Amino acid sequence: SFNNMLEDEFFSFLESRKNKLDGVAITGGEPLLQFGIVDFVRKIKALGFKVKLDTNGSFPELLEQLIQEKLVDYVAMDIKNCKEKYPLTSGVENIEVSFIEQSVEYLLADNVDYEFRTTYSPDLTNEDIEELCKSIKGAKRYAIQKYRIPEGEQVVMMQRKSSDHDEAKIIAEKYVKSVILRGM
Repeated sequence: SFNNMLEDEFFSFLESRKNKLDGVAITGGEPLLQFGIVDFVRKIKALGFKVKLDTNGSFPELLEQLIQEKLVDYVAMDIKNCKEKYPLTSGVENIEVSFIEQSVEYLLADNVDYEFRTTYSPDLTNEDIEELCKSIKGAKRYAIQKYRIPEGEQVVMMQRKSSDHDEAKIIAEKYVKSVILRGM
């Protein structure tokens, strides 16, 4: 099939890059939605590469399986907003916030190297950042990422001042060990 062909090409490419690349980042949408993701990651690890996983945390059992089997070396988990506003910011009305909380709890237990990150969109208030950071209290790393307007979007969004980013960082530092402003 077409997908098997693409996968064969991908693994041939990785084979040819042994000793040139350190690792593979698995990203895009929500990678844990992909059928066969565990076997796919197993094959990457079998070639000796490190694996970084970007996730939104909505599949805690799969995340735990990958970590327990030592198939991922680093997890970057997006946290969209505080619990109360999660459906609004994620755009998914019936989002299962308890799954996100389960993933957060598992990562906070320090089973793998990780970071939490939030895109600092114009609808996030300082109060939201504070509530969000309370939910990841004690985390080793938290990145506040610059909000980028998708190209071609007609709506002109309010751009944040750099002082907003600094304020958000000060708030986050009350709860998290290391706060990074990314893309500012």
